[in-house]
Amino acid sequence: MTRRRKPGQESHQPLLSHRVGAIWEAPQERPTLSLSMSKKEGHVLDGPGMTTISRGETAMQDGLREAMSGLAAGVCVVTTWVEGRPWGMAVSSCCSLSMRPALLLVCLENSRTATRAILEQQRFGVNILRADQEHVALRVSACGEPKFIDDFVLEGGAVSTPKIGGVLSFLHCELYDAIAVGDHTIAVGEVADVTLGYLADPLIYFRRRFCRITTPGAPDETGTRLPRRALGRG
Repeated sequence: MTRRRKPGQESHQPLLSHRVGAIWEAPQERPTLSLSMSKKEGHVLDGPGMTTISRGETAMQDGLREAMSGLAAGVCVVTTWVEGRPWGMAVSSCCSLSMRPALLLVCLENSRTATRAILEQQRFGVNILRADQEHVALRVSACGEPKFIDDFVLEGGAVSTPKIGGVLSFLHCELYDAIAVGDHTIAVGEVADVTLGYLADPLIYFRRRFCRITTPGAPDETGTRLPRRALGRG
């Protein structure tokens, strides 16, 4: 049996302030969640500075999505081939896993074209985007649109996965393992080739917006806000 902790009674302060390595979007009070639930599904408890969501699968899904939108992450484009053309999928769930062997992992939505192609071809590329490559991220996050990226990819590369030009770094991976968990697949890649690119700031994904890192005291700017589930579509 899984034990559930009771919600804490203490108040919580915002984790980001105007003076800390800032994200463009200034911290602000979290709006009250608008969740559609019946009494059987759960309820929302509003306290000072916090919202508690209790019980109900739909409520937990919305709560998880909202909570994790506050975890700022770099933006990567996972690349593969579809119909013989380069195809990209934006992800924020990407991290190193092991040094010996050299492994990383990305989380891919099961229903996406890119996921099926990667499982079939047994390889994929990871492109870590620069701050000024938001246009690339928007292309591969557009809902309901093909994610072909012919015009972004370098030609004549030595590796067999598409490499986007001008990225911070590129990693070519052979599929080491694939683990289906819920509605996603954790793709573990063994790194076979690394290209280190520009020394520049990364593109950041935070609160469903693409943002840039800025220095304390610099003007705040707002990035492009995406639909709730846009990142990861491919």
